[in-house]
Amino acid sequence: MLHLWEEEVTVHVAYHGNECKGRCADKEAEEAETFSAELYRQHMKDWNKVKMEVQKEDARKRRKIQKQYIADCVEAMKNAPKRAEAAHREQEEKLEGAREELRRIEEWQTWVEEEARWLEDKLQTMGAPQSLG
Repeated sequence: MLHLWEEEVTVHVAYHGNECKGRCADKEAEEAETFSAELYRQHMKDWNKVKMEVQKEDARKRRKIQKQYIADCVEAMKNAPKRAEAAHREQEEKLEGAREELRRIEEWQTWVEEEARWLEDKLQTMGAPQSLG
């Protein structure tokens, strides 16, 4: 695979070679090939350095993310008892509210039953043959 700069050197050598026709073209072509190979080696060296730096940076980012994830997990485990206690308190409050509501309903039911008995007694004293129950 030729890189852009290699193509430019090759095109230049081909064009210049047609102009000179002869030793000049051969010599320049030879120099260009040597120059091209050296440029390619330097380019690959530089590319490998860049690639290694990118890989190192990616590894740093991964380690940072992993450390943060572990820290978040540890924090969540530390807070778990507090959250459980808060949830328990909330459930207790709901249960207490339900108990209070049940007491009110029972009081209402008792009042209704007492009123029904009172009305039945009243009807019987008035001489009515039917009962409400």
